[in-house]
Amino acid sequence: MIAKKIIYPVIFIAVVLLVNACECVPDINAPKEIKPDQYANVQFVNCNSDFELLRFKTESDIFTINSYYLDKEYKYQSMIPGITNIKITDDSDSLLFNSILDLKKAYPYTFFAFGNINRVQGMLLPDTINNYISTNSYFRCINLANLSPYIMFKIIGTYSIPSIHPFKSYSAYFPTYSGIYNIEIRNATNDSLLLFEENIKFDPGRAYSLVLRGYYEGISRRNLNLKVIESDFLLNKQ
Repeated sequence: MIAKKIIYPVIFIAVVLLVNACECVPDINAPKEIKPDQYANVQFVNCNSDFELLRFKTESDIFTINSYYLDKEYKYQSMIPGITNIKITDDSDSLLFNSILDLKKAYPYTFFAFGNINRVQGMLLPDTINNYISTNSYFRCINLANLSPYIMFKIIGTYSIPSIHPFKSYSAYFPTYSGIYNIEIRNATNDSLLLFEENIKFDPGRAYSLVLRGYYEGISRRNLNLKVIESDFLLNKQ
C-alpha cells in the first residue's frame, strides 16, 4: 500500500508536466508571416512583337500578370524566393512558354518575353546595381530585335556612351548623370542609323532598361522600336 501511494502521485505529476510541455510547442504547420524584404520582386515585360497581350502565370496560378506590348508602366510582383515555375500564355490561354526561375530573397528582377509567334522566349535579368548611388542615373542596353545584326546603342548627353550587342544580349548597368539624353540605334557593322530617340529623361536614383525590339527587317506589323523601362526599386529601398 505504501508503494501505491508513492507511485500514483508521481505518475500524475509526470502526466501534467508532459501535457504542459506539449502545449508550449508551436504547430509546425502554422502559417508564418513573410516580411516584404523576404520576397523576391519581379516585373514582367512583353517585348514579343507578335503578341499584343501575353499572360505570365506561376505554376500554381497564384497570380496572373497581363502584359501588353504597348504598356507604359510596370510594377514589381512580390514572389516567394527560390525555384519557381513560370508560364506564358496568349489571350486564349494557349501555353507558349514554360520554364524555371531561380529567385533570390530581396532581389529585384525584370523578366522579358521576346521572340516571335512561332517561338516565345524569356530572359530574366537582375535589377541590382553594385555601388548604387541615389544621385546617379543608371541605364543598360538590351537587344531583343528579331533578325538583327550587331547593334550599337549610343547614348548622347554631355558625352557619348556606345554599347554594342548582338541579338539576345545585354549590358550591365552604366552609371551616368541625371538629365536629358538622345539615343541613337545603329547597325554596328556599317554604322548606319536605324533609330533616333530624342529627349529621354533620366531621373536621379532610377535605373532604365533600353530595349530594342521589333523586327530588324520590318517584315512584321512591328518595326524596330526602342522601349524605355524605368525601375525605381533601389531608390525606394533607400
